Amino acid sequence: MRSGDARFQVLSPTLIRTEYAGDGSFLDAATFNAIGRDGFARTPYTSRTSDGWLTLRTSAMTLKYKVGSGPFNSKNLSLELKAGDQRVLATTWRRATCAADTLCEAEGMAYNGLATASDHSGYTGTGFLAGFENTGDALTVDASVETTGRYRFTVRYANGVADDSQHKRRT
Repeated sequence: MRSGDARFQVLSPTLIRTEYAGDGSFLDAATFNAIGRDGFARTPYTSRTSDGWLTLRTSAMTLKYKVGSGPFNSKNLSLELKAGDQRVLATTWRRATCAADTLCEAEGMAYNGLATASDHSGYTGTGFLAGFENTGDALTVDASVETTGRYRFTVRYANGVADDSQHKRRT
């Protein structure tokens, strides 16, 4: 199902693939966390647009997207999952802004195709982003500055095995 530059694919009652492409060119490549998505059985769902919101409903979840509101974030996309008698609201579409001269942790920024991990030492914050392995894997950081000017932006990233196949610290 497509709504402007947003596309949604209902894979199962508890899994809806979301994709936003500002240029309307969607990728039909493999999905990091929905392997074999073309093999899922057809899932019944309903869709409705009302008061500027697209609502997709399966037997287990409800997804709402503010039509024409741009890339997914916690204000324009929500997901409510039925877990037994409980309803769980997921707000995983984060978009944080990093102020100048502030340490910002990647796991708090918007990312695609990655996961937060903590299985290696030396990280700060709640963990680190892992999984930069596929085309389309991305980290987005919005920076906020008080005045126009030049600013230094520093990123720290480690790669376990580089093109030289050596396991060593890289900065």
